[in-house]
Amino acid sequence: MRLLEQKLGQGGPANNRQVANVVLTAVSESTGLLLEEIQAELAEGVTLTGVIADAGGDVAAVETAVREALADLPNGDQLDGEQIVSNWFDPSE
Repeated sequence: MRLLEQKLGQGGPANNRQVANVVLTAVSESTGLLLEEIQAELAEGVTLTGVIADAGGDVAAVETAVREALADLPNGDQLDGEQIVSNWFDPSE
């Protein structure tokens, strides 16, 4: 749970769900994987970058899509898109 909280960043539960939804939707649309498939791979310890790469997706394009989608959220101006992308795509940093 702590890792998920780190990935989501600061914010209440509704904000965290929005961020997770944006990230997972971008990955799903890029790779054609179902949300459940992505979540299952993450639960098995595969990184998000690994999920995308294994499915033949373009990691940089997904990162860009996530940044853009986060900016479009009603509270997008209050989110640190770069930090959120870093937390999700580079969890070791």
